[in-house]
Amino acid sequence: MGLLSRLKIRTKLASMVVLSALTVCAIIALSASMSRGRMIEDRIGQLHATVDMLVGLAQTLQDEVTAGKMTLAEAQTQFRQRGRKMTFNNGQGYPVVYNADTSIMLNGANPQLEGKITGATDSNGVVIAKAQMEAAQRSPEGGTATYLYPRPGQTIPVPKMVFVRGFAPWNVVMSYGLYIDDLDGDVNALLLRLGAIGAGIMLLMLLLSWLISRDVLGALDRQRTRMQRIATGSLDQAVEETERGDEIGRMAETLEMLRQTALTARTLEAEQIATKQQGEQEKREALITLADRFDASVGRLVGMMASGSTELEATAQSMTGTAERTNQQATVVSSAAAEASSRVRTVATAAEELSSSISEISRQVAQSADIASRAVDSARRTDTIVRALADGAHQIEHVAELISRRSVPALPRSRAPPRKPSRRSRASPPRSRKSARSQRRSAPRSRNKVLLPRRLRAT
Repeated sequence: MGLLSRLKIRTKLASMVVLSALTVCAIIALSASMSRGRMIEDRIGQLHATVDMLVGLAQTLQDEVTAGKMTLAEAQTQFRQRGRKMTFNNGQGYPVVYNADTSIMLNGANPQLEGKITGATDSNGVVIAKAQMEAAQRSPEGGTATYLYPRPGQTIPVPKMVFVRGFAPWNVVMSYGLYIDDLDGDVNALLLRLGAIGAGIMLLMLLLSWLISRDVLGALDRQRTRMQRIATGSLDQAVEETERGDEIGRMAETLEMLRQTALTARTLEAEQIATKQQGEQEKREALITLADRFDASVGRLVGMMASGSTELEATAQSMTGTAERTNQQATVVSSAAAEASSRVRTVATAAEELSSSISEISRQVAQSADIASRAVDSARRTDTIVRALADGAHQIEHVAELISRRSVPALPRSRAPPRKPSRRSRASPPRSRKSARSQRRSAPRSRNKVLLPRRLRAT
């Protein structure tokens, strides 16, 4: 199987044709040999029968000799006379009888040789009489011998076969012979006929093998071309020869199924690619939409942060102004207190001015609280800023409370008559000036705390 798999189909078919031709030749040779053997057997049978007739004639005459009806010489003379007439096949088959000393007792073709020892040999040097005696001694039923001897009236030696049988009462060997060169002619003619038949059969086989080879190899080559087209992606043309009833048709059906499967796979692949592209496009659009939304949200947030920062800056500036005004009012209050201590007479007037100043301060404090509340609402996103603003607001409220606490006790004194200031009251103005200075010192701190949003925004 390994050797056959390495050979091409054309070589295999050619090998089959050669093997068939050798088989036909072998059959022809065997047929010719068997035919020749049968012919020879037929000849041997014919010779055997004639020899048996000749031996039967001699036995009949010997029986008469034994019965005393004739002498042995008379019997042998009568045997010669009758034997010369026992020929067949147009004289080609004639009897020959040899005595024990190889002298010829009977020769149906040439009676002149009777009683003589010829010592005749064939073209190969074989002594004919000796060869016949040896053949007769092989079996009581007789035997055959072959030698080359010319036909009567000819000089060319041809193959001749004889059947020899001994006759013990007379101590002779009797034989009949036939030329078998005609068998070779018949065999050659048979060989020619068988050869012609075999040649016709071989030509027919050769033609049939060529047609089969052409059909099979052509179909396989076309299938190979189709397979190559399918392998390269050419799937539009349908596979042909699916209607064939042989294995190539089944191969074509399988190839068509493969083409259909490839078409289905291509369609599915195209659908998958389209689906993938559509998904990617949708994903890209979704990402773009999300990015746009994010940009818009960031923009709005940045705008809100910018507006909030602006509001915070405005609020801080407002609180700074409020603190400055508060400082100014505290300075005014301090001046008023100084004038009240120096000028007792103008206490009532100063008290009224102080009262109005306190009212203004209260109003400013309320306004600052309102601004601080709005700042707290606007700065919820930045807790640190809100805490800073809350601390500033608490400090302002603390200053206001200090001022309020300093201002409220002065109201009852406005109703009392003026009196000389005591040492305690004289010492109070410096305390007020000290309080004013502490307020002025705290004002920058509050301003620093208010400016914190700018620094945070810059960061």
